[in-house]
Amino acid sequence: MGLRKKTIKLVTKLLSDDKKRKLYSEAEIKYMERQLVMERIQRQRRKEARRREKGYGYDSGPLTSGGNTENFDD
Repeated sequence: MGLRKKTIKLVTKLLSDDKKRKLYSEAEIKYMERQLVMERIQRQRRKEARRREKGYGYDSGPLTSGGNTENFDD
C-alpha cells in the first residue's frame, strides 16, 4: 500500500473517532479534513493518468481519440 493511501486511511480513521478528534483543536481538524479531500483528489488524478498511460483510460478508445471509426464488415 502506498504512502498516500496509508495517510488517507489513517486520517479518515482519526476523523471518524470522537475520542481521537478531541485530541486536536478545531483548526487542526479543519486542516486535516481539507488535506484529506485534496489527497483523495490528487490520488484519483494520479490513478486516472496511470490508466491512460497504460491504455485503459477514457482517451485511449477509438471513438474518443479520433481513431478508425469505419466499419469494414459492410
